Amino acid sequence: QSLCCPSRELSCYITLAGLCETLWPSCGEFIASDHCFIWNGSEDWIGLCDVTLAMPKRVHKSLIDWNPVSDRLLSACFLYRYGKMTIIVAYLQQVLEQTPSHDITIILTDANATISSSVGFPSADPLWIQPTGTIFIDPFPNGNGNYLLLCCYNNLFIARNCFPCKFIRHWIWYSPDGYTRKAINHIIISRSWRSPVTDCWIYRGT
Repeated sequence: QSLCCPSRELSCYITLAGLCETLWPSCGEFIASDHCFIWNGSEDWIGLCDVTLAMPKRVHKSLIDWNPVSDRLLSACFLYRYGKMTIIVAYLQQVLEQTPSHDITIILTDANATISSSVGFPSADPLWIQPTGTIFIDPFPNGNGNYLLLCCYNNLFIARNCFPCKFIRHWIWYSPDGYTRKAINHIIISRSWRSPVTDCWIYRGT
């Protein structure tokens, strides 16, 4: 019953949702209202990094397999008309290496990372490919922003920085002082599939 409200919210405008810090122990899957939830958490009730993937029941029919890697990470593979698609909630280099290169890879993560034009792109590196668009609203990256450099070496792309929109559509975190604002969460997709992404912004009602 407690999940009926999130299920209604997801039904409004979200097909796949990566959820973090759900505090659900162990791992498993269940159906609540019109949605299916698969999750992986710690074996006790004190874990703070549990991850969950929520999807409509119609999408759950396309789920081939899912892998509860750790309480910080899970991956799920879906079958669609043109092949397979791998969804990763949070990220880990080992899982990216195990993901078939021909799959569409989408990473849903509570990245807690700000990225900016001053992130220090190593353009001299022959393996380097720009992993973001050109729209930056944070003046400086935080420490986690540097972790997003993994996108370059795994042929991934950060979609949020490609589309101009109002600032209110970028900010996802506000400090208690009411003035400090950050854009810290990101949608990451396979570079070869970035063209079908037509927009990316924050839904403040979720």
